[in-house]
Amino acid sequence: MLYAPALYGRPAGDTRLFDPHGSLPANTADLRAEMKAARSEIEQLEKAVSGVGVLGQPAEIAHLRQARARFAQARAEVARRTPGGYAAVTSPLYGVPTNPIFVGRTRELYDVAQAFAGQHPVVIWGVGGIGKSALAAEVAHRQSWRFPAGVLWLDCRGGPAFDSLLNQIGAFSGIEAIDKVEPDKKEMTVKWALAGLEARCLLVWDNTEDVWDDRAIRRFVESLPANSQALLTTRENPEQAMWPTVELAPLSDGAMHDLFYRLAAAAGVKVGSQADRDAIPCILDWLQGHPLALALVVPLAMKRGLQRVWADLQARPLKGIEAALEVSYERLTELQRRVFTCLSVYTIPFDWPAAQALLLGETGVDDALDILVQRALVGFDGACYSYHALLRQYAYARLVTIEDALVMHRLAAEYLRTKIGDQDRPGTPEEELEEVDQWERAQAWEKFAERAIVLEAGLARLGYWQEIEARLMRASAAAESHLVDRIDLKAELLRDRAIICIDQRHIAIRPRGILPV
Repeated sequence: MLYAPALYGRPAGDTRLFDPHGSLPANTADLRAEMKAARSEIEQLEKAVSGVGVLGQPAEIAHLRQARARFAQARAEVARRTPGGYAAVTSPLYGVPTNPIFVGRTRELYDVAQAFAGQHPVVIWGVGGIGKSALAAEVAHRQSWRFPAGVLWLDCRGGPAFDSLLNQIGAFSGIEAIDKVEPDKKEMTVKWALAGLEARCLLVWDNTEDVWDDRAIRRFVESLPANSQALLTTRENPEQAMWPTVELAPLSDGAMHDLFYRLAAAAGVKVGSQADRDAIPCILDWLQGHPLALALVVPLAMKRGLQRVWADLQARPLKGIEAALEVSYERLTELQRRVFTCLSVYTIPFDWPAAQALLLGETGVDDALDILVQRALVGFDGACYSYHALLRQYAYARLVTIEDALVMHRLAAEYLRTKIGDQDRPGTPEEELEEVDQWERAQAWEKFAERAIVLEAGLARLGYWQEIEARLMRASAAAESHLVDRIDLKAELLRDRAIICIDQRHIAIRPRGILPV
């Protein structure tokens, strides 16, 4: 029997790296016990990094790298004492999601793999919901052998601050206290740490379009150390010279059929009569090769049957993802629609208390949210809920037609404000920024200005200068238009903008202390 490393990282269960029927090497009991303890620690940390998310806890990534290093050292010593040695087993993946089902894209997988032979960032781009993230995750698993220093998944949905992304990359590089590094030194510190890994590593920037307007992020990606490769997924082609790009077209008919039958089998969809079988190619043709559309339709087929779903689709003039969205939405109950639309005001992942805060007094919200997850309308990673960008856009467009969206934004802002002030469960920097944005969307101009001012005192020391500056500028414009008599607020906004400009070294302090604004 051949014992080899797993394609997707460390094997699960009882898979061994040496012949389990052979005798164990002498004097290795302590090392094997150390490996067992390290393996248990690694398993727990892997769950923490990939299940809960990493924006608020970058230290977990550093701890995972340390645990894997301890395991590798013990393994190397056991291998030295074992005739023939045995293979490496620790996974190089950090927060990389796993595709439960992946079909097609053979050519695209090959193109990305070929592009990794170069040094330039590689781009996967295409319309929303076409499968960019799924392809990137599959590439990360299949090509992880190219990157012995590790593969880090960076979720850019909602536009996380550059400082938060640096915290993740720094922790991935082994800097446990990266959040304590001075903001103006953090970027260079992270680059040195990446270079210090020596072996090749891969940074996967998923949903890059949400952060690509940040010049600092663009410069960082463009100037990564030679051992660091970047893979970007985006709805918009960045059109960078020399960067290999792979555009995702709709799935082929064969891949859509394969995907349907796998999804249908997992969901328990019944294909009984010839009429059911005849409906399948018609449905797939109507969805125009869009995998997200198929993911929305299959749960409906489990409840309503294939023939009724086909009739539902034909009753509307739309095709593709638009048709799937309409049919899926129409089959929600009134409460499920309300939950789906109201929660779309959040632009960052949110937990159950955040959902409750928008629907206080409603009964059955938890069950309704479970149905939305089952119907693939809302995502859930075991701790937080989130929307695909297309689904959030659709849900919010529906919200403004059936609810007062300003009220929902105010409720979201009030919840986040309370959470940020909770000593037992403090909010993250992303939640502080989200709170300010929610006041703005609620058109609560005074609160918007006041909370934007607070950002300078709280987040500036962490290096969130660009994010603070953008909100201070928007708050200044709002104050000029809506708070004409609040001269005090305007002065504070002007002062904080000047401070942020100095922090970013955008301007020099004049001898007389006069600052151009």
